[in-house]
Amino acid sequence: MASLVWISFLILILVATINKKIKILKNIKIVIALVVLIIFYFLILKPYNETRALITSYVHVTKAGELSVVSKKPKNWLSLREVNKDALTAIVISEDWAFYNHSGIDFRQIYHSIKDAMRGKDLRGASTISQQVVKNIYFSSRRSFVRKFYELFYTCFLEYNLSKTKILELYINLAELGPEVYGLSNASRYYFNMPPAMLSARHGTFLATMLPSPVKYSESFRNKELSNFVLGNMNQILDKMVMSKYLSREEADQQKQNTFLWEKGSAEFLDDVDDEDKFYEFN
Repeated sequence: MASLVWISFLILILVATINKKIKILKNIKIVIALVVLIIFYFLILKPYNETRALITSYVHVTKAGELSVVSKKPKNWLSLREVNKDALTAIVISEDWAFYNHSGIDFRQIYHSIKDAMRGKDLRGASTISQQVVKNIYFSSRRSFVRKFYELFYTCFLEYNLSKTKILELYINLAELGPEVYGLSNASRYYFNMPPAMLSARHGTFLATMLPSPVKYSESFRNKELSNFVLGNMNQILDKMVMSKYLSREEADQQKQNTFLWEKGSAEFLDDVDDEDKFYEFN
């Protein structure tokens, strides 16, 4: 009798243990399923839906740099057809030479960036135009590994959902090009008092030079004299346009000889220009 009691007791313990393990296993499966669903949502579903919405949407940018996705076209919104091709090409070649050849991520540039860093050189940017669009719309400028990792998924879906034309259109309309100056439409009037369709390759090289640090490099405009860095970078972009066979050497040299109206030494130098009244014209 006692033995039967012990056997029954052991069987009960065994059954309880098995049930407990089954419950634990079920719980583990539930946890894994939840983790998979969370990953699927944040790395696939959310980026896919948000970037797909841009197919028929626009981005509104305030003077303070606050961005919001809107369904109605902003007043100063530019299509690529409204921008001088030479100026636009200068910006693309400067910012993302392989823009039309990669799928959002330029692994070659990433490799060279890492290689330079390992050699102790200054870390250069390897972000493509697509990555910059994603960062500007969806993320803060604060650098972190998590942000860069998350940014890759958004970039892949941006390229999947949008054409290169739409991505570039977004880029030129939300890029910061000066102090409280966002978008190529505002920048062309701020610096040159002309619509984007009238810009030249040299205008484009100047605007491209503003992109890494627009407040800092726009000092050339405020001082009405191009700094050595700004002028050197503009000439390098023109040389790249020759390398890409977009411009001939003669055309590039001619652009290098040209000057802006506000430059000291220009034949039509506007010494009495009031920067705010003359150039800072937002429609």
